[in-house]
Amino acid sequence: MTPKFDLVGDSFDVSNDNQKNSFSKVFEEGTSPTIDFQFLDGRCEFLRTAHILHGEIAKADTGKAEILKLLFSTHTVIIEGYCLQEIYNLIKSDKLVRVKENDKRYINMVEDNEPFVTRLEVIWRKDEALPSSPDDQSE
Repeated sequence: MTPKFDLVGDSFDVSNDNQKNSFSKVFEEGTSPTIDFQFLDGRCEFLRTAHILHGEIAKADTGKAEILKLLFSTHTVIIEGYCLQEIYNLIKSDKLVRVKENDKRYINMVEDNEPFVTRLEVIWRKDEALPSSPDDQSE
């Protein structure tokens, strides 16, 4: 008997290659004015790509993981996982439609060179102080 898993409400049969391929796709490429962020708990948020001010990718402090940070005009988005360069490239070319957070337990279900997102965080920046311009500083 083939084991089945329940991943965020979806039935997943490890013997079915089509399901394995759809599970391993943690992002969606296409054309959209927004990026949809899908969290493990089922929550979804979207932000408009026109509001991206800055993006960077770097190795995380732990092992082979990478961190992709996106600075939007109102939010900061942190994407942590493995092989995130493809997602970074899609963001730069305005072709990322969706990013999906996945449980770390299923990292072995994807190929070594495929992106896998283990943490997704969208932070409201309303409390952050914006840098003032030199003209605004009083002497």
